[in-house]
Amino acid sequence: MKAIIYISVISMISILLISGCVEQKNVDIPKNSLLVTQTPNASTLENIKDLQKIGDNKSIELLISMFNDKNEQVQQYAMTAVWNIGEPAVEPLIQALKSQDPNIRICAAIVLGKIGDKRAIEPMKQLLNDTDERVRIESQKAYSELNTTLHTKR
Repeated sequence: MKAIIYISVISMISILLISGCVEQKNVDIPKNSLLVTQTPNASTLENIKDLQKIGDNKSIELLISMFNDKNEQVQQYAMTAVWNIGEPAVEPLIQALKSQDPNIRICAAIVLGKIGDKRAIEPMKQLLNDTDERVRIESQKAYSELNTTLHTKR
């Protein structure tokens, strides 16, 4: 079932392809939030860049769904793409904080911390009491970064 969903996501990405490269920001993701490290297919990484370029709600949702990919590089590229999209991704990321998947909650918190939008303050505070210890630890770091980012934007 998971393989079918993954193939469907890749198919949807292929439909959304737009040519062109986009400058990337680097996002560090915590090693303990990742499942497996392997080299991803180059076309998958290009599809992520293309989704970033499109930047609509469907693209953002597809990118957020990649936060739980088994591949560390796919996760990192997806997080970077959502960060580059910026403000339009804030509401979908806030919704991702409620995911059942702890990796998605962690990655969403990290990206929200980097974007630095005040709408994320209260939802991220709730993660500080998450049932998953990894989520609590990484959200504390992300929450601190959010506050730092907000103060430097003033």
